[in-house]
Amino acid sequence: MRVTPETLVGRSRERSWLDAALTRTVAGSPTVRIVAGEAGIGKTRLVRSVLEARANELLVLAGGCVEAGQHGLPYAPVTSLLRTLGRTELGATLLAELNQRSPGLLPLVDSGSGAVDTTTGLDQVRLFDALTRLLDELSRSRPTVLVVEDLHWADRSTLSFLSFLCRNLVAGRFALILTVRTEELRFGHPVRQALVEMANLPDVDRVDLEPFDAAVMGELLGRISGAALPLSTVREITDRSGGNPFLAEQLLAVSAEEAFAGRRGRSRLPAPLDDLLRRPLHSLSAEALRLVQAAALAGRPVEHELLMQVVGFDEGTGLTATRELLELRLLEVNDDSRYTFRHALLADKIAADLLAVERQQIHRRYAELLTGHTAPAVVTRHRLGAGDLAGAFRASHEAALDAHDKAARGDELAHWERVLELWPHADPEDRQAVGGLSRVARQAATAAAEAGAITSAIDLARRALATAETADERARARLVLAPLLTPLVSGSFDEVEVALAAVGDAEEVGDPELLTEARFVLARGYYQAGRFARAEELAAEVAEQATGAIAVGAATTAWLAHQSQLTRPQERNAPGQLKEQELVDAALGCGDAETSLWVLTHLADWWWPIDLLQAEERGALAYEYATSHGLRSSIRGIWARETLTLCRLLNGNWDAVEHLSRTDPLPHNDLTAATIALEAQVEIHRGRLEHGRRKLGLARTLSGDALGHGYVAMAELSLHLAEGDPAAAVAACVARLDRLPPDTGYDDIEASLVARAVGALAEAREHEAREHGAREHGAQEHGVDPHHAAELLRVADRIQQRAADRPRRHTSSPLTLLLAQRSRLDEPSVELWQAAVDHRAQRPHDQAACRIHLAEAMLAAGDTAGAVTQARLALDTADRLGAAALKERVLRLADSARLPVVEATQDPDPAALRWGLTGREVEVLALLAEGATNRAIGDKLFISAKTVSVHVSKILAKLDAANRGEAAAIARRNGLLRGD
Repeated sequence: MRVTPETLVGRSRERSWLDAALTRTVAGSPTVRIVAGEAGIGKTRLVRSVLEARANELLVLAGGCVEAGQHGLPYAPVTSLLRTLGRTELGATLLAELNQRSPGLLPLVDSGSGAVDTTTGLDQVRLFDALTRLLDELSRSRPTVLVVEDLHWADRSTLSFLSFLCRNLVAGRFALILTVRTEELRFGHPVRQALVEMANLPDVDRVDLEPFDAAVMGELLGRISGAALPLSTVREITDRSGGNPFLAEQLLAVSAEEAFAGRRGRSRLPAPLDDLLRRPLHSLSAEALRLVQAAALAGRPVEHELLMQVVGFDEGTGLTATRELLELRLLEVNDDSRYTFRHALLADKIAADLLAVERQQIHRRYAELLTGHTAPAVVTRHRLGAGDLAGAFRASHEAALDAHDKAARGDELAHWERVLELWPHADPEDRQAVGGLSRVARQAATAAAEAGAITSAIDLARRALATAETADERARARLVLAPLLTPLVSGSFDEVEVALAAVGDAEEVGDPELLTEARFVLARGYYQAGRFARAEELAAEVAEQATGAIAVGAATTAWLAHQSQLTRPQERNAPGQLKEQELVDAALGCGDAETSLWVLTHLADWWWPIDLLQAEERGALAYEYATSHGLRSSIRGIWARETLTLCRLLNGNWDAVEHLSRTDPLPHNDLTAATIALEAQVEIHRGRLEHGRRKLGLARTLSGDALGHGYVAMAELSLHLAEGDPAAAVAACVARLDRLPPDTGYDDIEASLVARAVGALAEAREHEAREHGAREHGAQEHGVDPHHAAELLRVADRIQQRAADRPRRHTSSPLTLLLAQRSRLDEPSVELWQAAVDHRAQRPHDQAACRIHLAEAMLAAGDTAGAVTQARLALDTADRLGAAALKERVLRLADSARLPVVEATQDPDPAALRWGLTGREVEVLALLAEGATNRAIGDKLFISAKTVSVHVSKILAKLDAANRGEAAAIARRNGLLRGD
């Protein structure tokens, strides 16, 4: 009997949810919908039902992730959807045009491997952009829906593309529908993390399909059987299936077969659920059983010809067996004319029931047929299934090289790790062919570093060193390891030690080129460690001796080291040094991407304490270079992105930060915590505290390098202050003081963080003074732990002493802020706050924040006119930046000090004036009268709940109301609510 009803049952709410999303798509609003649930719950049935009902108005492109994706088959569903697209007239035309503009960019539709030809240097970002533009062009002609099923099996490259696509859905008639099995998403699963990130995007929504209850199950079973079933039967099936409709159908089918056979006397439904899935196999012919067993191990939709070759059937036998499986609906034919299982549970059970020797025989046949004809990652899976570990070693090595050519760094790393795992089982000649264990470990470490997996990169580089058999191998392993052991990459301080050992190894080898490279890495290590004089001396020597990229890198290192020893921000070259622009030009033309990017990123870092606009220009150049050369996820690429984001955060180009975050999402690895924390600060500054919390939470989970800890601490401090909790801000700073980077010639992040934390301490004291009138001796300061306060001031003393002993160009700005903030602990200094304002000419938000404190100091000194000027300037900046938190602080100051900072645009409300209510208090009162909580009011007005509570207290006092309800009643009676 047929067990699938033609009409969807029991999903009216979910169907309406998905149908409404498609209605929005047709109207021009892009949407992303995620359908999640356990296997058999009806995800695919729901999606197909909704799409079939709108087939005449939609272009549907479907692609499924395959189990081989876990072994690194890049872009598996993309290949499938492009095949589907290529069969349409419009799609074929667009694909031809795109391939003509950018030959080799798209996955090769006809290869079946999902390969991406990156021999022209085009990387993932350009591929993603091309695919996104292709879908956008399609949607202009007809509303387009992209369906990606079985997301739990997605390869890393596909996940990156889908994340990119979700963030770029800003307009157009396009929808993305994803289905995913929730039981597959164990803790730490990359898809689980990707779904969390997608859920934070504005056009993304998710539904989790719940099991059916007895009422819905009864309707489903009644439609299948053609008549209502006894309630006891429905309940039993519901209980046995756990409400899973697919399993319920199998139970019903078994019950119907037994009834037909005259076994109605049974009081219980038969067999465990596992037996239910085996039940259809009992009636199969030997040929059909053999065929379905082979299909179960394919790991993906399988072509007819390949399946026939695996089982060795002639055409007649194969067609008969295939027809039998299709009639029983064990197999279905997908849009690519390939065979796929009606449900993955069937394939899983059939595969699990095979004897080990049977599985090995089928996998071996697949491997023999597919080697040289499909992606090496697929061959690897079958070699492993066949128990052919030596063959899997060879296929994994080919897969690693294949992934490298596709710029799929994460997948490349996975394959190199597989090669290392299979090393003991490889044939001796194969080990020799790949260059030895140390070389493979070096390649794996390099792939890990380019993927941003720094912890793995360090472990693999150490393995390369431990397995090195010659001085040459030791030197090369150390040259990979040394740049990873810096405070700004991993928090380590061992770069110089490892580079020194590499120099010794290179001297033993006697290879001049290797020795020059080792000395260059050592010079960079000295510079990273803040040993500028030694770095300048050694780098200058290398620059004179070397040629090409190393000469450019060494000249840049010498220039940077010289500049970092200056006490004032200026550009002054040592004799014989190139000028900065000459270094940029040389880097762009040196021919070595890693060195070029090192030069560009370090020059951007050098500029930003001096000239933020120039730094942003250099940072943008560095990141563009990283993107165009496939190094976007590498150490240097992420560093370039970090520097660019930092410059834009500081110079107020926040729209650009948000645009880049949306259109070019970061990979999440050991290095991206700093950039995500910087993006979180933009959210916090603009009053979107919940978004800021989410980004900050993600940054905390990724934080590994010292700079990441620093920027996470900055964001934590900003968030706590925005929430009105200065004590928590102080605690957050103190908790991370021992994980901050040392003085390395860039921003003195320790001084910057401590200066802000001292400001939080001052704010805590000011709160205490306002609330209690005066502090008693020894009393805790507004919740600030006395030990935290003491430790913070001790570090502040050390920073000030260090700046006096060893002045640096990058220390002067945070030092002025630290001194000004410390004055708040005693008596605010107009002079110190004026200096802090002057030092922040290119940092509008920071300067406006300093202007607020300068206004407070002026008020204390009796200069009301000056305070008004500073407050107005701060308010103008807040409006221009969209800095809601900053604006709220200005208005709070103006309210408390009665400063006329806002020009009246209309006559003030006479009723509000009679009661002495400010404009902000009237706004709070109106929301209060609607029954809004403090948090809801804060979200509406972009202020913290604590600030709302202060306003509410003032309102109650001014209205002489005992509670919020009485205040609302007074407001209504006296016309205080706008619109009354």
